[in-house]
Formats: sequence, structure tokens, C-alpha cells
Amino acid sequence: MVAWTWRLLIAAGLLWCGGWLWAGAQTGASVAWAAAALPLAGMPALLGCEFLWAARVNRRDAEAPGWRAIARAWWAECRLAIRVFGWLQPFRAHAWPDRLAPTPGRRGVVLVHGFCCNRALWAPWLRELHRQGRCYVALNLQPPWGPVERHVPALDAAVRQVRATTGVPPLLVCHSMGGLVAQAWLCTQADAPDAVHAVVTFGTPFGGTGLAAADLLGIARQMRPGRAGSQAPGSGLSAACRLRFTCWYSLCDNIVFPAARACLPGARHRSAHRLAHVELVFDAELRRQTLGMLDEPSCAGAPTGDEEKSPRVRTDTWPACTQT
Repeated sequence: MVAWTWRLLIAAGLLWCGGWLWAGAQTGASVAWAAAALPLAGMPALLGCEFLWAARVNRRDAEAPGWRAIARAWWAECRLAIRVFGWLQPFRAHAWPDRLAPTPGRRGVVLVHGFCCNRALWAPWLRELHRQGRCYVALNLQPPWGPVERHVPALDAAVRQVRATTGVPPLLVCHSMGGLVAQAWLCTQADAPDAVHAVVTFGTPFGGTGLAAADLLGIARQMRPGRAGSQAPGSGLSAACRLRFTCWYSLCDNIVFPAARACLPGARHRSAHRLAHVELVFDAELRRQTLGMLDEPSCAGAPTGDEEKSPRVRTDTWPACTQT
């Protein structure tokens, strides 16, 4: 469904550009050339508004990025937007099928994308996992909008598939809303701490995000601050279960801000302040560190001592998560 949505949007954009380019060639009117450029300028402009909003919200943080860092993140996100939404998601969603070849004792991975995306978001991860010969399932959350709980059965089935194939609990890797799906699923598991090896989240709005308030259609309402489930993130999870989470957050995240909202209290927190929201998934170093956890012992033990505090933000937007 997401793939066809993006295909239709691309087709509409091409028709719009083609029509105005033809009109401009016939009349020579500059307004026609300007109109033809609107679809190309729309995405950078929208991303720019997001970054400006995020910068304003995060400005009081001691580690708030400068304008050069924000501009770099904006440019990186613009380039990735073309790659992800203009090529991978519309046309490459099934280029790397799930791999469920029996690999007893060799840990597998379940990947969960975020809002209005599909499994093609994980293209670099799927290539690397295939190269390593790992078992993996990359979910397609359908429909792309609706309650987070609607996706719990699909995630449960994927985890069971990978565990049956490998004989060991999988690693869950989640981007944005995908982390909320993982949290909702773990709340349904009687043996939650042992159901997975670990859960790694990138830019997941555990505490909601102010950007969701701009969603006039209400399809992202569960990610609004103050909604049920975002007022007290992780309230349905035990302390042992929260220790399974490693939460990556960024002060250059253009979707989840204040940045502290991407932190789950009681979890391990990791910062990647130079990276934008989608860029978190495409960063090679974050991917290397995450996949390195596949061969590590269980992550449910005591904190190692090198965990980070969540970013310091205004307490009237979201209380800072405690150090773990």
C-alpha cells in the first residue's frame, strides 16, 4: 500500500511538472517554469520547516547543535528523501526478501519500520544481513496508519518465525513508530524480558512528538504528547524489560523533538546528535554497532556505567529521563 501511494505521488508530480513545462515552452511565461519547480522545492521546504521547529524546541539544551550542523543534517535528509521516498519505497520494497533459512544458534533480526514507510527503508541492513548469512524478517506494517496495537500480531508472528528458525530470541531493530509497536508487543508477552535478545530504537517517540500535533487528519494521533501511552512511556514494561532497550536519539532529529522524547526511562540511551531522523537508519556506524550486538551476551543485566543521560530540555516539554 505504501509503495503504491508513493508511486501515485511520483506520477502526479511528474504530470504536474510535465504539464507546466509544456505550458512554459508554449507561452514562455516565467510563472509556468516556477510552477513546474514546485514539486522539487516542496520536500526541501517542508524539511526545512521541521528542522527550524526542532532547533527552536531544542535550543536550551547544553549540547544544542549549531546552524552548520543543522544545515548539514537538512541537506543529508533532503538527499535521503529522494532515495527513500522516490526510489526504495515505491520500487524496491521486495528487492531483499525475508531470509528464514535454518541457522540454529545463530541469532536473527526482526526489523520494524516507522510511520508511512515500508520494509525498503532497511535496504542497507538487509544487504548486510544477507551477506552475513543471518536470518531476518523485515515487516511491512499494513495499513500504514491506524492504532499501533494493530501491528502487534504481525510483529509477534515475525518474532516467532525467526526464533523457530534460529532457536534463540531475535534482535529487534526499530525506527520511529516501529519502536512503539515493539513496546506494545512486549506488553503482551508474559515472558517479556526473555522474548527478545535486545530492542534497538532509532528516533522512536516514546514520549510523543510535537510534530504530530500538526497532523490535521489524526493519523499520527498516538504520537501526540499527552496521548495514552505517551504520557508515561514504558509504563507497561518491567524494569528488566526496559533494560533490553537501547534508544538512539539526536538533537538534529527533525521528527522527534524535544530530543528527550526518544528516550525510554530505564533504558540505555545513545546519542547521535549530528544525524537527522531518517539518516539514523542509514548511518553505517550505527548499523555496525547495532549488528555487533548479535554476538553479545544478553542485554538484560545491570547497566554498564557508560549509558548517557537523555538531552536536557525544558521540563515543561518533557521531563529528562533518568541516567541508567
